[in-house]
Amino acid sequence: MTTAIGTFFGVKVVNTKWWRGKPALMKGTPNPVVTEHEQKKNIQPILGLLFACLYTGLVIYFFAAGKSMLAVTCIAGALFGILIERGQICFTSAFRDLWISGRAVMSKAIAVGMMISVVVTFFYIQSGSVALIKVVAPSTAIGGLLFGFGIVLAGGCETGMMYRAMEGQVLYWVVGAGNIVGATLLAYGWDHLGIYNALVENWPKVNLVEQWGPMGALFGTLAMLAAWFLLSNWWEKRFRYGTGIKHPNTEKRISHVTKEA
Repeated sequence: MTTAIGTFFGVKVVNTKWWRGKPALMKGTPNPVVTEHEQKKNIQPILGLLFACLYTGLVIYFFAAGKSMLAVTCIAGALFGILIERGQICFTSAFRDLWISGRAVMSKAIAVGMMISVVVTFFYIQSGSVALIKVVAPSTAIGGLLFGFGIVLAGGCETGMMYRAMEGQVLYWVVGAGNIVGATLLAYGWDHLGIYNALVENWPKVNLVEQWGPMGALFGTLAMLAAWFLLSNWWEKRFRYGTGIKHPNTEKRISHVTKEA
């Protein structure tokens, strides 16, 4: 929830004139001509094939050395990278697109995906797997706000940053460097500057399975995700590009005037 709020205010900032700046317009042609020299300079497919061969060799080496866990991890990482790049999966676009254009495709897709993961995780916990219990503290709300605000200003979260950098968007190499610097400063301040003591230490861990019971935790979590899905769908149907929510009667009058014209 706080991440969504953070992205909302982030969109407000990036829509201001001082942030967008003045666009540089350049005259071009509808069908740009690519010279033979420029075609020869495009070595990205060759580099991609070379990297794929090296990566495959690394996986084979891990299996041969008896380090099967590292090999499986490499395969899972590669599949995850392909998935997020081909699907353009990014939490930034899920929230940002809601506020900018009313597009809720990614927001609803993430809600459905999380519903499936909740059900699968529930059965794992019931079968004896250890659950990761999180602390409910001010750090959660502050972190969500800062994360939502920052990913909109940066133009991508960690997943979006990675695949866009690999697609050739140089800006996201800078974003990645900033991400590393920020995470390093937070890691240092967490223990050395008292951030953990001030925002986390004295707050309780919440276990919904213990407080609501197994079925209550399952259906309660699914209900919250369903509410997210329905809210995204409602916002999408009542949003008009750049104008926010408009009253249905106003939309009918605009439609009627358009037909008469």
